Amino acid sequence: MEIVGGRRRSQRLRQSVASDRTETEPASKDASHSHRKRKASSQDPGEDPLIDEEQEIEVPDDLLEAALAPWGEGELLETRGWTELESDPVSLCDIIKSWGVTGVTVRDLPIFDRDEFKKLPQPVYGLVLLETYTPGAPEEVDKQGVTPWFATQLSLNACGSYALLNILMNAEGVSLGEKLEQFKEETKNLDRHQRGYEVSSNAWLRSTHNVYSRRLDLMRESLHIQTESEKSKRPQSRRKKSKSTGDAQSAGYHYIGFVPIGNSVWHLDGLRTEGPVHVGTFQSGEDWYTVVEPWMTQRLNEGAEGDEFISVVALCGNEDPVEAIRVQLATNIRCLYELHMRWHRPDDARWAKLSEEILKGIDHDSMIYWDASKRTSEFGLDQNKINRLANPEEVANISNVDDMGTAVKMLRDYSLAQIDLQERYWIAEVGQEVPNDEGTASERTEDFTPFIHEFLKQLDKHYPIVKDLYEDLEREDWERQHA
Repeated sequence: MEIVGGRRRSQRLRQSVASDRTETEPASKDASHSHRKRKASSQDPGEDPLIDEEQEIEVPDDLLEAALAPWGEGELLETRGWTELESDPVSLCDIIKSWGVTGVTVRDLPIFDRDEFKKLPQPVYGLVLLETYTPGAPEEVDKQGVTPWFATQLSLNACGSYALLNILMNAEGVSLGEKLEQFKEETKNLDRHQRGYEVSSNAWLRSTHNVYSRRLDLMRESLHIQTESEKSKRPQSRRKKSKSTGDAQSAGYHYIGFVPIGNSVWHLDGLRTEGPVHVGTFQSGEDWYTVVEPWMTQRLNEGAEGDEFISVVALCGNEDPVEAIRVQLATNIRCLYELHMRWHRPDDARWAKLSEEILKGIDHDSMIYWDASKRTSEFGLDQNKINRLANPEEVANISNVDDMGTAVKMLRDYSLAQIDLQERYWIAEVGQEVPNDEGTASERTEDFTPFIHEFLKQLDKHYPIVKDLYEDLEREDWERQHA
């Protein structure tokens, strides 16, 4: 595990391979297959699909220059390795967006309790846990008549993307986007190992995962793949057999996911040979937090006792600000309509007189009324949409008002609120309301290593000139001080 900029990254788990593992042993018999230095075989469905016996990676003559050079066009798509991924909500959210997913954001959960869970933007589609990886015994699988979309992790360092995909593919009501929707459709009839292969060998998914990586990181992973490929070509008798059974390993970190499907919560760990594990069920109208809370609390307490780093992030709804304001406008317009319908009577002039006095200073021409089709259309509304989007409880409260003084005050409050909503709508429409916690993601993809490398090269090349200039300045400074 590597700490970068105060954040944890998932890391390759280096384990020894059991000495009695055969060339054709199926992946399902190895709970931690993707994080081992394994014997590669094209016949083994659990092997890393990036390790190809027939394909060799060309190692540059000048490795340093190649490692520090700027990216070429389309080069990131050609890289075959997956690099460590930071447990950072901004980075994870940016990856999700690059897949074409809309209406989903990622939020950090520094404290896991009911109050913090309720503060998250709703709905909460899933949780991603980054924890120390420990191979565990298979858990009892209760399918509950449901088979979640699940991909077994087959590549090193890819657990972050696997966890995100395993959640998003099962999340209810999420717009996946054209590419991811097509990928889901193409893999729906595959088993979990075949899906894992499709994920690992997909250049588009891999390049979006690696977008925050430096060339040096990817070169290291490519060289690792090359090493594994060369090992796979050795005759079986020449390969060194490990005395370890895989119990000894360096500490590594691993992403896993939790997702509600219907009234059930599932534990999705790409390294679990048994696949998705059913955690529990919850009642309709109940928060799925009640199911995952006991398991999560126990795990966090264990981590605290062992001084482990554990982070939890949530995949949440990210409501379009324009649509959110449109819903508020619909409620406002409907409530104003109800006020007028209840209190305006031809035979009683009191309402007209009081409303005229209290609405002095408000531009009536700028107001949106339920029957003003031209004005409502400017905000993407019509009578049917207003009726459908308006909050029924708030509208019902208007009908229960039986005091004209209270009704007139509500008329003014709703009128002033509508003016504010209109202004906020137009601000949001032109894109000025954007989440400020997601605005720096693109900046993190910038790699200044090539610039720094070239600058130092030029500095070294012109060192005599720089040295003379420095000595001249130092001499002038000394002369000024002793003049």
